[in-house]
Amino acid sequence: AETMRGSFIVALPLASTLTDLQLTIILIVPEQKTIKVDLKSCLSPAQKRLLQNKTTITITRCQLPLIPAYVLTTHKCQGKALESGVIDIVPPPYTKHDLAQTYVHISRFTSLEAMAILRPFPRSILNQKPHPDMKAELRRLQSIDSTD
Repeated sequence: AETMRGSFIVALPLASTLTDLQLTIILIVPEQKTIKVDLKSCLSPAQKRLLQNKTTITITRCQLPLIPAYVLTTHKCQGKALESGVIDIVPPPYTKHDLAQTYVHISRFTSLEAMAILRPFPRSILNQKPHPDMKAELRRLQSIDSTD
């Protein structure tokens, strides 16, 4: 198991099963595929004779089902329209969460169906009050707007 910011990535043998995993464990189970390939068209007549015309081979492949992807930080995705993606709105344990970050995450997608939330999150993340400095700035901007 490898640790990444409090999470563990676990790769298990094909026959293993686990239940009741902690939320900080991401289970990656290897996939195995077997295919048969006929090499008849690739072999010379002499090679076919050597193989006694047994030109079909079986190949078994085992790999971790990973997809190349990339990550955008909150700051990097500002101003972008994202076609699809997965977001994690649970704040890291060592930081104070900012409601504006959650808004940026959620508002980048072109539709609700294009967005998947990675894991359950505390409802308190959405029930935060604006920062006092933000309220003061909004009042200042409204006073400028009302004088026009």
